[in-house]
Amino acid sequence: MKIRNQLRLVMAVTLVSLLAVMALSSHTLLNLRQDYQHFQSLESVEKAILQIEARGLATSRDDPILVDETRPHFKQAGAIVEPLFKRLSETLQSEESQKSLAAIKEHWDSYYKGWMTALDIAQDSPADALSIPDVLYNQHLKPAVDGLNTLATQVRSEAESASARITQAMERIVWIVITPLVGAVVIIALFQGWVGRRLRRNIHHVSAAVDRLQQGDLSQRLPHQNDEIGEICQRINSFVDQVEGLVEAIGTAVTETRTSVHDLADRSDSVNANAQSQEERLNRIGSAMGDMDDKGHNMAAFAQQAMSQVDETRALVDQGNQAGEDTVQVLQRVSERVETAASRLDALDGELRQIDQVLEVIGTITEQTNLLALNASIEAARAGEHGRGFAVVADEVRQLSQKTASSTSNIHNLIRTIGSHTEEVLTAMSDARDASRQGLASGDAMDRILGQIDNAIRETTRMVERMVATTEDQAGASAEVVQSMQAMEELRRATGEEIQATGTAIGRLGDVADRLVVAMGVYGRVR
Repeated sequence: MKIRNQLRLVMAVTLVSLLAVMALSSHTLLNLRQDYQHFQSLESVEKAILQIEARGLATSRDDPILVDETRPHFKQAGAIVEPLFKRLSETLQSEESQKSLAAIKEHWDSYYKGWMTALDIAQDSPADALSIPDVLYNQHLKPAVDGLNTLATQVRSEAESASARITQAMERIVWIVITPLVGAVVIIALFQGWVGRRLRRNIHHVSAAVDRLQQGDLSQRLPHQNDEIGEICQRINSFVDQVEGLVEAIGTAVTETRTSVHDLADRSDSVNANAQSQEERLNRIGSAMGDMDDKGHNMAAFAQQAMSQVDETRALVDQGNQAGEDTVQVLQRVSERVETAASRLDALDGELRQIDQVLEVIGTITEQTNLLALNASIEAARAGEHGRGFAVVADEVRQLSQKTASSTSNIHNLIRTIGSHTEEVLTAMSDARDASRQGLASGDAMDRILGQIDNAIRETTRMVERMVATTEDQAGASAEVVQSMQAMEELRRATGEEIQATGTAIGRLGDVADRLVVAMGVYGRVR
């Protein structure tokens, strides 16, 4: 389930719980309000009954002889009592109460009309009117007052019952409201705890996988989940697949480079050994040519000895020529190896650029993770107290993003190190390639010189055969051979220096290859 949907579900559960509590509280408060309104109406009824009773009793003390004072008083009482009876008729709902009220109203009307008649009689015969009030009191007012008292007692009893119900409702309302609230809070807390534990468990698995990736285990993959974290894990797994393929390719290239470097080092040692052997042979040739020059004037006497020395010199020249050809072949193979290593390093540099592009994708994923953590924090803040658990989840997501950024930074630093080593290797390979080319040029020059030496020796042979007539020519040829040997010595020295430079470049190339092996060894792809 998506984190966004989980937040919405928590908010929905919270809202439903609050609505249920509000509905139950509203129903309870509505009943309480109805009871209170009924209680107020009963109090109003009781008050109206007491007012009617008070007005009736007040009129019973009036004197019918005092017509001018009593009539306005009765009219005022009638004006007050009539609306009260009307209000009671509208308020009282039971049939028994309506019958009692009708009887009381009938007694009042009779009492009121009797008094009005008494006041009319009092104007003509005051003595006859004096006995009328007592009769009216006994016949109408007293039964009305008794009925009002009975009705008031009923109303008061009903009001007390309503008051008791209100008191009980007030005592129950606290539990009626608090109990559903506590239940809703428990349900929400349990649901949030379940969601939070699920998210923390998933994040723990992802964090453990990221730690193993950071330690160099590229075979590790993040677990699959059906939420936003799962989408991030899928992108990271795709990136790790690409990185693993690139690291394997780099490991293969580094292994081949190291093998090529060791091969170059062995061949460089062979070339150096051949150069030393050539130096010994050239020394021997020089020594022979020196002896030949010293004995040139006695050539006729030592023709046979000179001939044998010429043959030996020629054999040495042939050996030197063969050594030169071997040196050229070795240098050619060195140059080919250097070119192959350079092409592989160029491919390695291209793969490092691809890794750098993939790192940019990881930067984008890290920014999206931070944005997701920010959105989760905002949603948790909107949920208020109920979203506190999701604030913890958002913080753990942010920590996961930081670990991912740290791993990306480590990989980026490693790539920079590999790039720096690759540049050093390319520089060393360039130096080795130049040295190999110079060695090939020196080998060609040496071959030409050896050809010249061979021609000189052949000429010397012919001069020995004509040694008597050509002693001076032979001496000149010997001098030419000595000069050629000096030139060959200079070329040999130059070739030795080039070979030493090539060995130094190969040694640096080997050091760089070893550093690459150590740098790639953290991923277990180079042996």
